[in-house]
Amino acid sequence: MIASPCVKTCAIDPVTGWCLGCVRDLDEIAGWSAMTDAQKQAVLERIAVRRASLPATSGFAGQGAR
Repeated sequence: MIASPCVKTCAIDPVTGWCLGCVRDLDEIAGWSAMTDAQKQAVLERIAVRRASLPATSGFAGQGAR
């Protein structure tokens, strides 16, 4: 079982469509509980790529800690 990446900082960035806390899009958030572990792992990998592409000043959670 893979835990949700939710950090309880839920707000959608209007430009990217990603949550400012967990960096998932609305489809990923809504579908998380129905996903297989393989699908969840794929989402986590996409999140890592997204986070790496964001500037430290973007306002997304955890970006200032790099």
